[in-house]
Amino acid sequence: MSEVTQTLIDDAQAHSQSESRITARDLRQRFLALLYVARIVEL
Repeated sequence: MSEVTQTLIDDAQAHSQSESRITARDLRQRFLALLYVARIVEL
């Protein structure tokens, strides 16, 4: 896994821990961001 992707994941985990409530929209946006970065890294 790339450093950038790992950083995003760490950031997402820290964010979800600081906020007790996380919405499906937040998760979806985070997931789409991960896919976007993963696609860029592959190129």
